[in-house]
Amino acid sequence: RQWWLAYTIDRERVQKAIGPYKAIAELAKKDIEVQMAKQRAGLALVDRKLSEYIPQFLSHIRLHTKPSTAKRYVQVIGHLSDFLDALEDPPSKLSRISPPIIEQYKFHRIELVKPQTVNYELTCLHRFFRYACEMNYIKENPIQSIKKISKPKRKAPRFLAKEEITNLLRCCGTKHYLEETVKLLLNTGMRWGELRALEWNDIDWNEKVLHIRIKEDWNPKGGERKVPINKSVEEILRMLLKEKRNRWILTTSTGSQIRHSRTWERFRQACQKAGIENVTLHSLRHTFASHLVMAGVDLASVSKLLGHKDISTTMIYSHLSQDHLRSAVERLEF
Repeated sequence: RQWWLAYTIDRERVQKAIGPYKAIAELAKKDIEVQMAKQRAGLALVDRKLSEYIPQFLSHIRLHTKPSTAKRYVQVIGHLSDFLDALEDPPSKLSRISPPIIEQYKFHRIELVKPQTVNYELTCLHRFFRYACEMNYIKENPIQSIKKISKPKRKAPRFLAKEEITNLLRCCGTKHYLEETVKLLLNTGMRWGELRALEWNDIDWNEKVLHIRIKEDWNPKGGERKVPINKSVEEILRMLLKEKRNRWILTTSTGSQIRHSRTWERFRQACQKAGIENVTLHSLRHTFASHLVMAGVDLASVSKLLGHKDISTTMIYSHLSQDHLRSAVERLEF
């Protein structure tokens, strides 16, 4: 003989096979009655459907984060949804997403993207499930026990030697302001996105600084900061000012904001012509920092110029400092 429990919860009819023993069936019945009483009193977990919870969470994220972060969350939740839908038995409710499922997701994603991307997605999903816990939808966060992927030891960044810089500038040509773009990046250490977003009212000619600041449609990665203008940068800016087409400092021939794809392609061609390999536009930022360190500038100052939130990020250049300190000491002859 088989004992069954039949009840309605969240407007859904549920039937469960309990087993051949009446006493166990009665205990199970009492447990369900307690759970239903807690729910009526607002004390029980409300097991929400994913289709209902995801829009709720994304609305919460849009309200409490900047647009670029919210956009990233939309992408991450989309990746998770696609993965769950492809499972043999897709979970329809939050409570059915277990640590083993998240572990499967982690191994699935590592086949497609870099380890640091997977780790970032796990951080986003931790918040996704933490909010569900706060809303009393689930009891425990399934991400809690999931370990992130160990980061490989970071390689020393590629930077250009002085001879390479000379060759690169010679091969930039005179069109599309590529030479000016390269010089600005080399002399300021700005990120590409910071240079692209730079406007004429961001220049303080008297104080001789560039203001990296938040715009209506853009936020600087390292936060707002001031970047000193040296003589080379000032000359370039004053030359560009004579040809001012729009509010942006660097524009296309039609006055629109420059694009990364076009600038990168022209930069790649110039590097190829100069015989320079394994560099990107970001390598110019590494070149700025590396030559400062080799010139004896302390890491704290370099960190501030680069806009690093944590000086540990700047430590990738520390070996250059040690090499040049050793070289300086070797000049002593007592």
